[in-house]
Amino acid sequence: MVRWICADARDLDLPHKFDLVLLGGHAFQVFLDGPAQAALLACIARHLSPAGRFIFDSRNPAVREWQDWTPKATLTLRDHPTLGPVESWNDVEWDEATAIATYQTHYRILHTGRVCSARSRIAFPGQAALARAITDAGLVVDHWLGDWSGAAFDATRPEIIALGRIAPVG
Repeated sequence: MVRWICADARDLDLPHKFDLVLLGGHAFQVFLDGPAQAALLACIARHLSPAGRFIFDSRNPAVREWQDWTPKATLTLRDHPTLGPVESWNDVEWDEATAIATYQTHYRILHTGRVCSARSRIAFPGQAALARAITDAGLVVDHWLGDWSGAAFDATRPEIIALGRIAPVG
């Protein structure tokens, strides 16, 4: 059975413990700073059963994936069933000091020229920062993966995937 709950994961407090807590699709990256990430990780720890596991992914900042999110590299043309041809493209601004990428996705409806845009911000914490935050939350990582095929994490891998559990006491 699936039950959907709309809430902020930083302060979610359910009366249940779970065998698995999963954040997919780089959801961790929407928590933009240390306090937000710490609150999320505390929520994960609070909701894990004693034998429970967590897993989440984050893009590896060493790969600098945002550099490929340029208008030229991302320009696509699709045929929408009611709007007709629609161009889309991305653009990005990188803030080295905060390790946050602010990117926009734009859509141009060709027959009207109308452009619609959406703006998002995502953080790119490194593996060492993630490891510290996870430890500070009372969690431990059993495996660091570098992609969803199961390859071990290293600086050249596109993903930082943490698989872990509650840290043993004592």
